[in-house]
Amino acid sequence: MTVGQTWPVEAVSVEDSQTGVAIERITDDVANTYYPYFTQPIVSADANFVLLASDRAGAWQLFVRDMAGRRIVQLTDARGVRASGACMDPVRGRVYYFADRELRGVGLDGSGDRAIYACPAGYRPGILSVSSCGRYLAFAYVEDLPVSTQTGKIYSDMAERLYQRPRSVLMRVDVTDGRAQALFGECRWYSHVSIDPTDADCVLFCHEGAWHLVQRMWVARADTQEVRPLIAQKRLLERSGHEYFTDRGVVVTQYAVRDDPRTNAWRHANILVEPDGSNERRFWYDGVQPMHVQTSHAADARMIGDCGPRKDWEQKGPEGWLSLIRLADGRSGMTPLCRHSTGWLDQKSHPHPVFWPGDEFVLFNSDGPVGRDGCGGGRNNAYRARAALPK
Repeated sequence: MTVGQTWPVEAVSVEDSQTGVAIERITDDVANTYYPYFTQPIVSADANFVLLASDRAGAWQLFVRDMAGRRIVQLTDARGVRASGACMDPVRGRVYYFADRELRGVGLDGSGDRAIYACPAGYRPGILSVSSCGRYLAFAYVEDLPVSTQTGKIYSDMAERLYQRPRSVLMRVDVTDGRAQALFGECRWYSHVSIDPTDADCVLFCHEGAWHLVQRMWVARADTQEVRPLIAQKRLLERSGHEYFTDRGVVVTQYAVRDDPRTNAWRHANILVEPDGSNERRFWYDGVQPMHVQTSHAADARMIGDCGPRKDWEQKGPEGWLSLIRLADGRSGMTPLCRHSTGWLDQKSHPHPVFWPGDEFVLFNSDGPVGRDGCGGGRNNAYRARAALPK
């Protein structure tokens, strides 16, 4: 299989049997296929191309779903493609990714693939973020250390990696000439880097690890070298994560607090805050928050999450639903939209829902049977659902 090869895709449409919401499978169910991480852009501005990762080529490579052409197009054919960390410049039609340590860019038809930068040997790069102007990419590279606690289960080695204190450096690279700028570094595990869409000099990054064990969020400025924490946390008692910028440059994080580190009685909220720490607002759930949320393009008060309303972690059933979320009067109100039915086996099967350009649809991943007739199931696929309940 080679760059430029195509696969025809006929969309399969179903309805959710309980809500009546229309759902469309946009991938072909012939291989494991999903879209990369949900905090970075993965749909083109004209809504015609969706960035995908798939193992149909024998190893994980990058593809796009051409919605108008009803096909999937292969973009890469390289060793060590870090597919989950790739991102798309939605306006200029470029995809950026790491192949092992080499940062590369490619067009949406697979043409013009070129090397931009390479991170140093002994380090592994993380998720990419592209500035809205298209000039900069930001990411962290982290010391690649062996671990002894990896069992194959997701997050099994997280505590060990945290306590190893690997050296990490926050980077910004100019894609026009490959010039790299180191913004900050520590003996800490960095992850989740995002560039403010309203200010390319403002970069959000995180200390990785269990959320309640770290001061999670930090902001660095490329123009002044300032670095400061965002939303101070009390270790063991507070946690935040899955942070991202809205289209208007507001930071959103999923937050929780408890009174006693020996209990699991967390109270959950979405926090919205300006990147300078001002205008912090908290919107509390009546129960447990979803695993992941994302904000609509039109309004910061409208969100999508990958769980239904539930009172505690032990309640079964809601974890298979998507919910619309409204932020109002200090509350995060949830309304079930449709079932995603994923098995939650690994990052590739996490729903990671995001709004489609124009907010007409919600895009999500699943490895389960979706909709009334069980569309898909067993393989990873990407779906989109109507973003409103039928009248």
